[in-house]
Order: sequence, then C-alpha cells, then structure tokens
Amino acid sequence: MSNAPVLTNLTLSVLADSGWYTADFTQAEPMDWGTGQGCLFVHDYCVQFAVTNFPGFFCTTMTSTPSCTVDRSAYGICNLITYSTALATQYQYFPSNTKEGGDEPELDFCPVVGQTVDCRMASNTPPGIALQGDLYCPTCRCFESTLYISALPQGSNTLTCYDKQCWKNDTGDYVLSVFVGGIQVDCLSDLQQLSVPGYNGVLTCPDPAETCQYWDLVCSPYCVQNGGTCNGTACICSDPSNYGVDCSLVYTTSTTTMTMTTTTAATITTTTTTTTPTSSTTVLTSTATSPGQAIPTATPTPTPSSNPTPTPPDYLIPVIAGTVSGGVVLIVIIFGLVICLVCRRKDRDYAVAADHSPSKDIKATRRTGGNGTARTLVFTVTHGEDDPHVSHKMDPEFDMETL
Repeated sequence: MSNAPVLTNLTLSVLADSGWYTADFTQAEPMDWGTGQGCLFVHDYCVQFAVTNFPGFFCTTMTSTPSCTVDRSAYGICNLITYSTALATQYQYFPSNTKEGGDEPELDFCPVVGQTVDCRMASNTPPGIALQGDLYCPTCRCFESTLYISALPQGSNTLTCYDKQCWKNDTGDYVLSVFVGGIQVDCLSDLQQLSVPGYNGVLTCPDPAETCQYWDLVCSPYCVQNGGTCNGTACICSDPSNYGVDCSLVYTTSTTTMTMTTTTAATITTTTTTTTPTSSTTVLTSTATSPGQAIPTATPTPTPSSNPTPTPPDYLIPVIAGTVSGGVVLIVIIFGLVICLVCRRKDRDYAVAADHSPSKDIKATRRTGGNGTARTLVFTVTHGEDDPHVSHKMDPEFDMETL
C-alpha cells in the first residue's frame, strides 16, 4: 500500500467536529483502500490458511517480484517477513509457519505490497532512455507491462509507470487512456492486452470501471485532435457538423421523397371567366439532419392539363378584388337614391294618430307650401271581432292624385 497519507472526508469531519479546525471538504481525497469490498473486509481475516479473499489488497507470497500498490500510485514488493518467534494466535495467517506476517503491526501483521517506487515522483525517473516508454509524474500510475523498445532485447520488468487519463465515451463507459512513450492506447476492459507500435511485449489493462472511479475525469484526449476545445470534461466542437465526447461523430443528412397526388376543383363565375377542375402532383421532400426529426417541405409539380387556365389561388385574387369593388359602388348608388327620395318628400309632413277603440276616425292632413290651404282625408276604422272594416271619407276639395 502507498505510504502517502490520504485526506478523506472522514478525517476532515473529525477535525471539524473537534472545534479547533475549519475543514474545506472540497479538498477531500478518495479512500480506495477497501472500497467496494463489503463488510467482510473489516470483519473477516485478511488472510486465512495462506489464502486471501481480497487479492490486490493483501499478498501471500514472499517474493522479490514487484507489484503495483492497490491505488497504483507506486510499485513494490510484498512486505511478508519471518519473525524470530511465532506471532500471536489471532495473527497466525500461515499455519505452516506461524512466524510469518506483514512487517507493520499497525495492520495486524497483514501482508501488503509496500511502496518501493512512487510513480508520482519525477525524481524516480530512471537515467537514460525510457526503455519501456515509461514516465514519472504527478498523474502517473503503475501498470503491468512487458513493453520494451523494439530495437533492444526484451527486458525482464513486468510493470512500470505511465501517464494516464480517464474519460467517458459516447455510451457513458469509462475509458482509460495510457500514454506509452507519447503514444496513446485505450483500455476498454479488465485484463485487456494492448500492443504499442515500436515496442515489443504488451500492456495489461486494469479494469477502467474500477480504477477510473478514483481518478479525476478529463475531457477526451481526442477532442483537440478532432478540432475541438476542452471545457472541463466537455468537448466543444468548433465544426457545427461534428458532435460527441471527442467531436468524432458527424451529423448525416438523409433525403426521403414521397409523392402525393391531389385534385383541386374550383368554379369561379364572373362576367367573362370560369376556371375548371385541375389536377396537380405534389412531391414532398424532407431533409433530415440527425440527430433530430425530418422537416417536410412541399414542392408542387403540376401535371399537364388540357386547359392551361391559371391555378385557382392565383386567379381568385383579381376576381375577388373586382367583386368587392363592384359591391361598394352598388351600395353607394343605392344610398344616393335613398337620399334623393327623402329630399323630394321633405316638404310633406303627415301626422297620424290612432288607437284601438271599436270605431275611430284617423285623419291625414296635407299642408301645401304654396297658399297654405289644407286638405283633409278622414279614414274611419271599425274593429269587428272577426272582420275589421275600413272606410274613408274625403273632403270634397281633396285631390287624391295630389296626395
């Protein structure tokens, strides 16, 4: 395990609860020791009968072959040693040798991979040529690798340090990109073996879904290569026709053509013109830009007709305009006639009074404007139950024609 202390949320909470410290929880680091291993990781033995149920966290072989620490920050060897006396009964993990155990009493003598070389320290870079394409840097981690430059004999190392990046692809899966001598290779699954141009041997991938959950996610390393710009973990594509987490996907355009035949019948009657039914064929062409839905556009294609009459929509405009104009003129003429009739009879004033008594005279008086002579016409209305009778009598000097 790594000797570097980890500042977790639990540690910060203890400091904050003491009342002596103010904790900045944004600086908390992930604790990958025992993560996802369940309660047995705490309650069960780390090793029983020389076998561990938690490989990667504990080791059982005393060997000089190095291994990566559980957080891959370094590599080292199993810290299993032999003590001069037998360990306490609860710490006897190897029945064949009760003196064997880890070299750290604080870990209940559980054997773990001790840190020998820290990949995060640039000062650990070996002198000379990086024969395995290895690199030591703050973001570098330990990987199982037998890679060696092709021009040189195969070496014996089985692991080394490489820089790495974690990101998610378009399906939301973790991708672990490893950089070997500046060449990028992508781990997509656990124990996947990758070859690298210019190198012999293979790189054995850890599980991206497991390791990347403890490491910072970044924008896809292909984003910039495809002309995009990284903004945090997002890739901003400079070309609007590209999209995706690394701008590698291109919007495609598909064309769908549908033919629909319609018949339009219209009969417009005016003084001189009549349109006849015409037939037209409309071709609907939709241009779809994925992802998205097609937007239909209509392109009318008229079929030959025996009567080259203009289509009704174009022809209706002047007809309707003429009809409206003619109607307005007609209304003006009628209104003028009414005004004239009223003016001609403006000197006549008739007063009529009537009620519904059984018999009543109704007088109509005509006053002339010339000599002031008045003529009176008297109507007598007799109401019967079933036969109302109207009779009239007239001033002898009254002229019916002048009335």
